Amino acid sequence: MRTYAPFDLLFSDGGPKREPEAPTLLRPLLRPGGLLVLDDYTPESAWTEEQRKSYQNDVSRRIWLENPEWSAQELQLSKDISVILAVRFDEA
Repeated sequence: MRTYAPFDLLFSDGGPKREPEAPTLLRPLLRPGGLLVLDDYTPESAWTEEQRKSYQNDVSRRIWLENPEWSAQELQLSKDISVILAVRFDEA
């Protein structure tokens, strides 16, 4: 059986990306400095009032944007679509 990981670029469409353990599960698939693309987010500018009130409960964003092992930024692609780009930090 061949092993291809770690990758330089990984696009995560589905699977565990929105679970609290996702950063830990996906980390070994990327080399240090590798880029992870996470899709299917709604940009803040398109949030409803309810979404604004519940940001603290938005685990799917917070696990990436606030994780110290990843440098992550949300990027708005259109009026109602955004992605999160996350770079894996090197192991210290």
